[in-house]
Amino acid sequence: ELHMTGKVPTEKKLIGYFVESIERERMMKSERSHFKAHGEEALKVWWQERGKSAKKTDMSEVDFRTQGVVVDEVQLTGKIDKMHEEDGIVNVVDFKTGKAKYDWDGKDAREKITLHNYKRQLIFYKILVEGSHEYAGKSVGEGTLEFLEPVGGKIETLTSPITDADVERLKKLIIAVHNKISTLDFPDVEGYSKDLDGIIALEDALMEESAS
Repeated sequence: ELHMTGKVPTEKKLIGYFVESIERERMMKSERSHFKAHGEEALKVWWQERGKSAKKTDMSEVDFRTQGVVVDEVQLTGKIDKMHEEDGIVNVVDFKTGKAKYDWDGKDAREKITLHNYKRQLIFYKILVEGSHEYAGKSVGEGTLEFLEPVGGKIETLTSPITDADVERLKKLIIAVHNKISTLDFPDVEGYSKDLDGIIALEDALMEESAS
């Protein structure tokens, strides 16, 4: 509706779209009732905090399936939840339904890994945008996690700049992993710790081997 009319849907219409969508889902009646009530409550907060200030230039559910994004002959695809552009600079947004995170450090080993994966996803979005046919002239400056579960009546976000160094590292990792998969040469991971340090060490080893 925003792109067709230039007007932000009202809170009532937004919730109406949500209800229509959830009614089409196959689930138990008790589950539908739970998610419907929970979703309506969260959407009311989201509309006040984010929805009513949306701009016509904002893009949602952007599909890169036909955008011809390639990294060293590896074809990439994906969907970006939201893209917000201002003065030619794009902010890519990934919606999250889990518990809000307030910094990129992580409070424990498990959260550190989760945040590492979240950041990698945002970097991947930058590769999609800047490598696509349609958006090739645009630059992605930062990525944002937007947590849809309200905290104290607020929608929390976590933003990070995405550098060229971030992109180059992920491109090398994509190529290294693709080479392993295409040759069915799966690495032995027993020697790596199960924490973030172990994951990064494995990534480094894969990229070093691929470059040699």
